[in-house]
This record gives sequence, C-alpha cells and structure tokens, in this order.
Amino acid sequence: MTKKVIIDVDTGIDDALGILLALNSPELDVVCITTVSGNLGVEEVTRNTLQVLELANSEKIPVAKGMNSPLSPDKKEEEIIIVNGKKVNGGEYFHGKNGLGDYKLPQPKTRPVKDHAVDFLIDKIRSNPHEITLITTAPLTNVGKAVMEDPKIARLVDEHIMMGGAYGLTPYGYGNVTPVSEFNVWADPIAANKVFSSKLST
Repeated sequence: MTKKVIIDVDTGIDDALGILLALNSPELDVVCITTVSGNLGVEEVTRNTLQVLELANSEKIPVAKGMNSPLSPDKKEEEIIIVNGKKVNGGEYFHGKNGLGDYKLPQPKTRPVKDHAVDFLIDKIRSNPHEITLITTAPLTNVGKAVMEDPKIARLVDEHIMMGGAYGLTPYGYGNVTPVSEFNVWADPIAANKVFSSKLST
C-alpha cells in the first residue's frame, strides 16, 4: 500500500533530489508539492520545482506557491553566512544562483495552482484525514502558518517528517548554520516553534 505524501520544499539541489527520489519510490504517492522561500525566494523555488517535475514527466502533480517571507520578523530572505572569513549568500554558495547548481533546465510550461500553499495544505489534509505524511525539506513557514490558521489539522496528519535538527560532534549537536542550528529551523524559528508546539506527530 502506498503512502500519501505532501512535500513542502524550497527547491535547491537537495530538495530536487528528494523530489526525484519520492517520485520514483513505489511506496509513495506524491499528492502535491508546496513551495516556500528558503534557499531562494518563493518565485524561484516554484520555478525550480516545476522544472524538476517536468524533467521527471510528473508535471500533473499540483504545485502550490506559498510564503515568501518568514513568520520571524528578524529573518531576511537571504541567508548570509561566513565562509573562509567572507560573508556570502548561503543559498547561492551551496546551490548556485538559480538554486539548481546553475544547471539550466527549460523554463517550465506548467504553472502552480491558484490556491496559496497554506490553504492548499489545509484543504488536502482535511480531505485525507489521518492519511497524509507531511515531508518538509524547507523552513517551516507554510506549515507554521497552516497550523496557526487551522490548529485542528495537526491531529489529522498521519506523520510529519522534516529535514531539520542538529546532532553530532558536541553534546549540543552540530548545525549547518550555527553550532546548534540547522538551516530550516534557523531560517524561521517562530514557524518552527508553532509546528513543534502543535499536535503534529513530528
């Protein structure tokens, strides 16, 4: 039996690979993909997501464009990090200017659905109670906003699997942005707190 999944992405190289793996898994049924700013702004992320789906001949999977700004007011769209003593844009440094390693794919022919990703998430979860596995590989802005608008959906999600957290080299973990922060949590800590404080089974 396949597992219904919704994937929430900020499509850079890692998310693109995750999407392709999910599409090719016989165990997963990708219901839809929602996009959010993170590695890039939401317009670029949405473009990349549509390009990856078209590359995989999976353009029928609906894509909903979501939040372009974090819930956390002190966070900016661009992630500035220090590499070898220099300030660089982290998204560009790791994923290239276009988010896909500067590999040029054709401009997408498909378009995102008209619904905002937050509304789309709420609708899909409510339409498939206790059946959806929510996979987040991006900042939790869309999901945080969704549980703020409709807190009851948290109990209707079967499980939430996220790319986030810091673990490893010290007793306090080891993050990829700070010693204790992973990017997706660091990029929108208020949204992360909303999700962790909800009834989502993360």
